[in-house]
Amino acid sequence: MSHSTNREIYGFDPETKKQALEKSGFRCEMCGSTEHLEVNHLVSIWFAVENPCLIPAVIKSIANTQILCHPCHAQSHLNESRAKYAEIAPKVLDKYLQAKIDPHKDDWRDKLKTV
Repeated sequence: MSHSTNREIYGFDPETKKQALEKSGFRCEMCGSTEHLEVNHLVSIWFAVENPCLIPAVIKSIANTQILCHPCHAQSHLNESRAKYAEIAPKVLDKYLQAKIDPHKDDWRDKLKTV
């Protein structure tokens, strides 16, 4: 799979980028700068490609976003490692699931009690 194809599959959509910027207060989450902000994948696309259990919906979700200024974004990529992403990925997945799971869908149990 080419790099551009990966970006298409795993890239953030405009609404997710907007939400991430708003969530960060329009500040770099590392240094606090308000200049040259970029949306970073907490768990990198290349790691997701190597580990297909990390489906695109998780990788391109708000749970996997981090707002960084350009210098901090560049620095973050210097510290990439499989071990780092293996540690972060379960946390991102948990955050994603917490946002997606609707506990009200368990109401079917309550309906059985009234029958």
